[in-house]
Amino acid sequence: MNGYHNIGDMRKSYRDNKDAFTEDQLVSQTDPFAQFADWFEKIKGIPEILEPNAMCLATSNKDGQPSARFVLLKGFGKDVGGFTFFTNYNSRKGSDLEQNSKAALTFYWDKLNRQIRIEGTVTKVPEQENDV
Repeated sequence: MNGYHNIGDMRKSYRDNKDAFTEDQLVSQTDPFAQFADWFEKIKGIPEILEPNAMCLATSNKDGQPSARFVLLKGFGKDVGGFTFFTNYNSRKGSDLEQNSKAALTFYWDKLNRQIRIEGTVTKVPEQENDV
């Protein structure tokens, strides 16, 4: 062998029912922000998680070329219109979003055995909010 281990052996078993998330554990049947807030509060309480607001932002340009990178969540909820993050409009992600406003976010919180995927359309925040 060339020093590499079998990566498949690294997989954690998720067959234990205590790790399963079931519908009866939902905080709300109608408000996904309530579920997110519940998990976000739990993950913020774990000292080993240095940036619980880190999320992967996936975009694509007008040709469909995908790009993904980590950004930081700045706010969330119905009152702010979804999930807020800041970016430089002249960056690749800014250019991608100008060409194609559809994007996806993924939060991965291994300490809770949870991940959250969010898909939608990105809009710019009002300029006065952007200057804060």
